[in-house]
Amino acid sequence: MRHLPFKRLAITIGFFAIFSLGVMLMDARSLLDPLRSGVAVVLNPVVTQLQSLGQPAEPSEPLEVQLATAEAERDQLRAENMLLQGQLDEQAVLLQTMQIQSDYTDREVLPARVLGTDPSGLQQKIIINRGTDDGVREGMAVIDGTHFIGQVIDVEEHRSSVLLITDANASVGARMYNSRADCILYGNGRASTNLTLRHINRAVEPVESEWIMTSDLFESETAQVPGNIPIGWVVGEPTINAQTDQMEFTVYPAADFGNLENVWIVVPQ
Repeated sequence: MRHLPFKRLAITIGFFAIFSLGVMLMDARSLLDPLRSGVAVVLNPVVTQLQSLGQPAEPSEPLEVQLATAEAERDQLRAENMLLQGQLDEQAVLLQTMQIQSDYTDREVLPARVLGTDPSGLQQKIIINRGTDDGVREGMAVIDGTHFIGQVIDVEEHRSSVLLITDANASVGARMYNSRADCILYGNGRASTNLTLRHINRAVEPVESEWIMTSDLFESETAQVPGNIPIGWVVGEPTINAQTDQMEFTVYPAADFGNLENVWIVVPQ
């Protein structure tokens, strides 16, 4: 029994040798050619597919052509997006104009786009794309949609300059909303982004954070500037002007002067 594994091994080796010899004889007599051809027919497509794995496919067009096509499609999409954005912006301005018109039935407003600021940098003013051909005249009030921001000072056919109320040379007739005090509002230029409210009688008792509006009072109203347009609100305590013996207040402007893209010219009736 101990020699049984050795006998099995010897028999297996013998069979393998006989089988190998038979295959060699059949191959020598070309008896395996049909079998070899059949196997090749089955395996060749599989081998070809395996060899193609991991290899990049040859482009149907040169890379330069594909790149140019992709860039052209990108540029077209950008142009379409810009056109759509422009249409949305125009629609937003139209809707806001309608809203302003419904809020102030006693006046008309003309929308305008801000083209830039004072190129010299000496004045705090903006350039808009409306002029005499649109009915714009010097002195007309300009708002950001809700708040007073300045007046038209120079007019050409298709553009105008607007002096902002923050400029050191700017002023407008104003009143205090609650106390109805008659006063004048001045800009401070580069010295301060806040405004200064002057010529207020000491008998006036202001309300905390009281709103300041354009004046509708005969004594202080500014020509071509309709009354009751919000400008800003009072901050801090009043000071007394030693020369006039009148109160002065600091006013924080409500408009965002650093982000003016579209404005509206108020056409007085």
